Amino acid sequence: MGKLVRIPVHGFVEVEGSLLDLMDSPYLQRLRRVRQLGLADLVYPGAVHTRFEHSLGVKHLCDRLLEVQWDAMSEREDLGRFQRRYVAEVLGAAGLVHDVGHPPFSHVLEPLLEITVGMDHEDVGRKVARVALEEAGVTDPESVLEVAFGGGSGWTSVLHELIAGELGVDRLDYLERDSLHTGVAYGVIEVDRLLHTVEIPKGDGSGAVVVSLKGLEAAESVLVARYHMYRAVYFHRTCRAADTMLLKAATVAAEDGELDLGFLRKVDTDTGSMEDLLNWDDVGLLVTLSEAGDVPTELVTMLRDRELYKCVATVTLEDEPSVEDLFAVAEEISETVAGDDRSVLLDCSRIIPYEPGSEGILIRTSKGLKPLSEVSEVVSALKEKARWGEVKVRVYASPEVAPGLDGEEVGRLAREALSDRLNRSESP
Repeated sequence: MGKLVRIPVHGFVEVEGSLLDLMDSPYLQRLRRVRQLGLADLVYPGAVHTRFEHSLGVKHLCDRLLEVQWDAMSEREDLGRFQRRYVAEVLGAAGLVHDVGHPPFSHVLEPLLEITVGMDHEDVGRKVARVALEEAGVTDPESVLEVAFGGGSGWTSVLHELIAGELGVDRLDYLERDSLHTGVAYGVIEVDRLLHTVEIPKGDGSGAVVVSLKGLEAAESVLVARYHMYRAVYFHRTCRAADTMLLKAATVAAEDGELDLGFLRKVDTDTGSMEDLLNWDDVGLLVTLSEAGDVPTELVTMLRDRELYKCVATVTLEDEPSVEDLFAVAEEISETVAGDDRSVLLDCSRIIPYEPGSEGILIRTSKGLKPLSEVSEVVSALKEKARWGEVKVRVYASPEVAPGLDGEEVGRLAREALSDRLNRSESP
């Protein structure tokens, strides 16, 4: 017997069989305690939705995709040999587990994972998902992992692209969901039109996504929505101030040995490490940081009281600095202007509305397949903007220090120091 779960955007999501056990597992339930948009609620109070809600939304769109595209899927020899119920289980399970490895506050801690343990949330997710799928009794865990995280070929590659590609259901759900919860009306997408007009590849599924000409406007709406959501929400300067404060707190705690992320390497082989993961949620992280020494404690208290660092300068660079360079230069500037190593923080954000180096979306026209940017004037403009897209680095200062700073001078210091580091890294 299945269960109907009501969520915003899509209404009821139906979950049954082994997927019901998967949804109710502690691995998926942890996502109820992980915010989808990190600390964005400090700017948009409604942005308190979770990765769990998003995962259910992706599962729903997987179901809808199967419903409208099953005939086309079954025409493929490798997919057509399966019963529909099997494909539904694999695709639905992949939708549920695709974000199961996210750290607290979602993407905020991603740089720290890569620095300390050499992993990202998908590396962690693959490990956790394998355990979750096997315990829930899902029929074919290996195929689910390939559909959710990639690395497969043939039909699993096709289904992975439908979930995680340029027009994948993961992106469709989070754009609509984040738009709803923030109240920013830029994430409106013709989802159903897109699901009907995307083409199931006849080959191995590698390469570009193909959409029929009838889906042109729907494809445009995804790229336009993504561009506006990055500008208005994901890279909003106050949202990024809060994110940078939290990342700084966690980085200092990790350097001091108060925050140990080594357990992430062993979550699929060690029971204790998996237990650490299940306790690794937003509240758990804040509690750890609040007890991790002066700097983390101070920053967490400021976040709690919404005493956020202020943007005092924005500089542009040609190349993107590393997180390590941003922290090192911030400490240098802070020592210079405030006499400590914590009053200044740097954050880098680069909005790429369309990747000019790869035409990832093709439109089937009467004259054959054409890149979306050649068919759509709107996307052509986004592509042209991407050609001269600049790397922006924002300089933030603590509320006590910010009023007394010369923004132009601080910006100059940041530009010169970062440029020097970038030049040194490029030297033979």
